[in-house]
Amino acid sequence: MNHSIWQTIASTSWTVVLVFYLLIYFGYRSSKPKTILLQQLHILLIITLMISAVSFYSLILLNSVTLVSWMIMFILGAGFGWQYYLRLNIKPDTNTKGAILVPGSWITMAVVLIVIAARYYFKYEITPDTAMLKTPTHSFMLAVFYGLISGSVFGRTMYAGRVLKQTSPAH
Repeated sequence: MNHSIWQTIASTSWTVVLVFYLLIYFGYRSSKPKTILLQQLHILLIITLMISAVSFYSLILLNSVTLVSWMIMFILGAGFGWQYYLRLNIKPDTNTKGAILVPGSWITMAVVLIVIAARYYFKYEITPDTAMLKTPTHSFMLAVFYGLISGSVFGRTMYAGRVLKQTSPAH
């Protein structure tokens, strides 16, 4: 099946377009400095881990290779997430207890655009043959992707907790 970008856009539901614009809006907002509560990062971590677990159950052919690759990428992603917040030099928000100040970055916008483009590309590559979803190659790629994303969120959450813990007064 050979689709052009215009055919894809023409056949897209209005709800998908709305989600697309919301993601672009949030990506743009992430380029501005913001205050984030540690509880918000914990919620994001739980949601990310749940999506990863559901994907393992429904999309990924579970075997030792996919499980080990997910774990390795989770550890690498945690390191990347830790380093990302370390390099951003996040600081605790002195006005809000349990919150950090995160400078703006365009990386979120870039990730959103890459994920959207990849989803549209792979949707049309995979849709004709749903059995392809459970192949070892596709399962491996998904395990790597979900491990890296989950690990990244985990690393950022742990680093933010560390920053808040180091600056809190001793009891």
